[in-house]
Amino acid sequence: MIFYLSLMQYLFVLGRNVELSKVEIFSYIEKEKINCKNFSINSNGLMIDITREIDKEQLIRRLGGTIAIGQVQFTGSLNQLLDYIKQNEIYLETETKFTYTIMNFCSESSFDAFSDELKQKFRDEKLKARYQGLRGNIKMQGGEVIHGSPAKIKARDIIYFIFEDSKSKKYFFGTIDCISDSKEMERRDMSRPIRREELAISPRLAKILVNLSQVKEKEVLLDPFCGIGIVLQEAMLDNINVVGIEVDRQAVTDAEKNMVWFKNNYQTNVFFRILNEDSRKVVLTKKVEGIATEPALGVLLKSVPNQERAREMIHKFDNLMIQVLNNLKNYLKPTTKLAFTAPLIKTNKGSVSCNITRICEETGLERYDLRICEQIFSFPIKEIRKEKVVNREFFVLEKI
Repeated sequence: MIFYLSLMQYLFVLGRNVELSKVEIFSYIEKEKINCKNFSINSNGLMIDITREIDKEQLIRRLGGTIAIGQVQFTGSLNQLLDYIKQNEIYLETETKFTYTIMNFCSESSFDAFSDELKQKFRDEKLKARYQGLRGNIKMQGGEVIHGSPAKIKARDIIYFIFEDSKSKKYFFGTIDCISDSKEMERRDMSRPIRREELAISPRLAKILVNLSQVKEKEVLLDPFCGIGIVLQEAMLDNINVVGIEVDRQAVTDAEKNMVWFKNNYQTNVFFRILNEDSRKVVLTKKVEGIATEPALGVLLKSVPNQERAREMIHKFDNLMIQVLNNLKNYLKPTTKLAFTAPLIKTNKGSVSCNITRICEETGLERYDLRICEQIFSFPIKEIRKEKVVNREFFVLEKI
């Protein structure tokens, strides 16, 4: 049997950290109460089957770890797919001369058969279609290199994809409709009045933190270590109200400049508030719906420390987080998610990470497990750059 699906199966092309990007998408799905019926992974492609249509244009702007989103036109066996290409219109535009590319998430032999059939289809229809392979490299967290940076994908007139589910032996075919605007994200990052390149989190990772917190539009997100306001700004782009807390007076001044600039350049109908307070002692007037934050990951290290030094840094971090969370949990509603990063410090005897068990025990908060399609996704998730001494782990806790 051949199935024709047009609304509810989507391909997500994931960025350099596949696990983190995948969990970010699942967190969004859970927040929006979208029922995910099935999913499969092939390389950095995530195929999901959900119960209702999504706004792809809006979603690609909200996700930090996704390169592109495509919609499925066909699913079936490889032979059925080749027959589908022969019998149906694949190119629906009016221009007869165009360039196209194919994002491949299947075996080389299957890709070759599909690619040949597509070329023959265009020849039969007298189209001047020129195939151009993907350009632009992305080095994945595991070390492998994939082709297809967002800027280079956009250079093609049309982008097809083929995806193979190794379990079901089904093939999925469709087009990439929405591509992450990495240049706009970079422009936003570089144009703000105040930048702290070595200390501030990137907009991409800030978006991921916001999505992991599962705060919805018009709700209030709290960043207790807001710095110059990167997380706050990315949340406001999603129509989320924000409150930032920062103990450093100069950072508060800088954050306020950034937020005024942001409000003047991006149309948002939400509010922001920045408090020059200590998050261990601050008193809030209202409860919040979620926390997303990157605490200070420690002093900048140019060389690998010994384990004793790394443990000292981590112990200081743990103590700070316990004090902050014990104070802020009083302002959290039930089931509130707390998404944060913690330092992962490289040493000559392996990496040292925070003691999340101790943090949970001494705050009464619980580690959050994401459940999708009867599978459990647990934190932490590592975000690693091999050249760095201090990396990140992403955690999500929950107030029960």
